[in-house]
Amino acid sequence: MKLSPSRIRFLFVILTIANLPLLHAQEETAAKSSKSIFKAKTSYLSNSVYNGRKDSLEVPYLNFSLKYLNSGGFYAGAGISYLVSSYAQRIDAFNINAGYFKEINDHFDFSVNLSKSLYNSNSVSVISEILGNVSGIISYTNNYFDLSAGTFLNITSSKPDLSFNLSASHSFSLDPDEQWSLEPAFDVNFGTRHYYGSYIATRQSKKGKGLISGGTTTSGNSKITIEKTVTALNTEKLALLDYEVSIPLYYRGAKWGFFFVPTYAIPQSPITYETTIKTTITANGNSVTTTRTNPSVEGLSNVFYGEIGVSFKF
Repeated sequence: MKLSPSRIRFLFVILTIANLPLLHAQEETAAKSSKSIFKAKTSYLSNSVYNGRKDSLEVPYLNFSLKYLNSGGFYAGAGISYLVSSYAQRIDAFNINAGYFKEINDHFDFSVNLSKSLYNSNSVSVISEILGNVSGIISYTNNYFDLSAGTFLNITSSKPDLSFNLSASHSFSLDPDEQWSLEPAFDVNFGTRHYYGSYIATRQSKKGKGLISGGTTTSGNSKITIEKTVTALNTEKLALLDYEVSIPLYYRGAKWGFFFVPTYAIPQSPITYETTIKTTITANGNSVTTTRTNPSVEGLSNVFYGEIGVSFKF
């Protein structure tokens, strides 16, 4: 199934009208407050994982964010992710976002969100090729379960991606004041993967451990130049990307909160890619070039990661 940019835009409009989706609507509960607030949050993320995909290197982050939530439902914020890996320590990503949250009635709410991201040129996070997105989520809540459906249009460094999220969860209160809660959730993600094709294509040129993208060597009167490129295939196909099981633990106090979100992701639909190695040997003014292309299938493995942090309202 090929999705042209015009078809992606059309599907996004239709699905947004149908779903009115959005990002992490459950985190915007402060938008229901009768007064406007600021919310500061800091957390540690053990690895950057997106739809079950991760880099061969772990990408752990210290995250810092500040968000303003208006009593009318509008919000805006910014965040910084600081890489705390063994191979590099730096500000790896910066994000700004804005959106609107609306509680329709006791059971339904929805939100829409605009986000812009900037990544370090050497970032090896699998989402470093996503430049921003437009998203929406609609949620249904009752005494027994919570359901949500989300639609996302990701702007990448190549072509836009369309993705969908379906989630089911339930909140278990752990104390009489209902400040502590355990909220197990099951998510399913679908989407196209232009972002991943761009990530695979640029990964070899980014600085990290064990990267070989080619180069030039000299031996006597001979010069050998090797160029290596990687191309992902069928990134325009809509595919099942992963299943995710998480068991978040929350504390929601009047002025501060705590959260711990362990997640187990089961990636699906491995992508096929081709590695092309072009070798040019130059000797005595003459050059001979050979090209070899090897097809490969993405190696997928289940991954466990977690995020822990605190938030403050003022």
